[in-house]
Amino acid sequence: MSEPATVAAMPQGRKLQTNQGFITGRIFSRRSINTQQGRLYLTVLKLPAPDQYSHPATVELRSSSPLGDVDSDWSGAVQLGGMPNSYDQQDKETGNRTRVISARNEYTVIE
Repeated sequence: MSEPATVAAMPQGRKLQTNQGFITGRIFSRRSINTQQGRLYLTVLKLPAPDQYSHPATVELRSSSPLGDVDSDWSGAVQLGGMPNSYDQQDKETGNRTRVISARNEYTVIE
């Protein structure tokens, strides 16, 4: 059995606040969009898999500056956030409609 992936350590002296986390992974893709607050960079990061048989988690990070090139490793602190993501769903057999309550997670790089 293989060993779990080694991850980067959080820098000395760095303390996380409530709803913050430390993420490390490899940049899979990146893009930028224009918003009312200015340019926003969206970087897809693949996190280390816990073992050779597990699929790596994939997250999208939001930042005000580019985080690096595709296939480069990145580590840093993020602010955890999100918003409700609710929708109506219809049962195919009965036709009954129900409201599904879900959430969309967002990770914003602390710069």
